[in-house]
Amino acid sequence: MQQHTADTWGTIAAKTSPPVITLGATLFGIPVPNIAQWLTAIYLALMIAHKIWHMVKEYRSGRQFPVSEDTLP
Repeated sequence: MQQHTADTWGTIAAKTSPPVITLGATLFGIPVPNIAQWLTAIYLALMIAHKIWHMVKEYRSGRQFPVSEDTLP
């Protein structure tokens, strides 16, 4: 039951954060298109870094993840 509650709160936070951030930026006088561009650039950089990290991890271990569906638990 605790996990379900955590998932629900996490989902609520994820769904409400864009409007809250947009409202806060507007109140502080920051143009919203600038924020959207910066957040998109940051998100893209994080996704590229994450992909590179996984590729390096696969290269160092000498195998691909997952190896095959037969070896999964």
